[in-house]
Amino acid sequence: VVNISAKCAVALLRLALTKLCTQLAHRRSLEENISQLIRRGLPKELEQGLLMIRCIGRNAIPPGCIDNHDKLETAFALFSFINTISDFFITQPRKIREAIENLPRHNGEQ
Repeated sequence: VVNISAKCAVALLRLALTKLCTQLAHRRSLEENISQLIRRGLPKELEQGLLMIRCIGRNAIPPGCIDNHDKLETAFALFSFINTISDFFITQPRKIREAIENLPRHNGEQ
């Protein structure tokens, strides 16, 4: 979609970001969810990026809505932010759990 319409891609990515953050933080708004995720260790710079591309803040565009000012760079930034959040809260903890599960057990430890 991003190569056909960056504006449509950004609208879908804003919606995906909202859904992902709601799953992870269980708050009402994207802004509250992002604040909660930052308290849980997500880099604060992500919040700055989301403000800049109008996902959160006073000038936020509602998830799923098309904004005529959105560009390809905004879509790529959102892809990056979604990947960062997913990696931090889903992928990395899973990799750590898997690594621990694969460690040899010593002296009857379970």
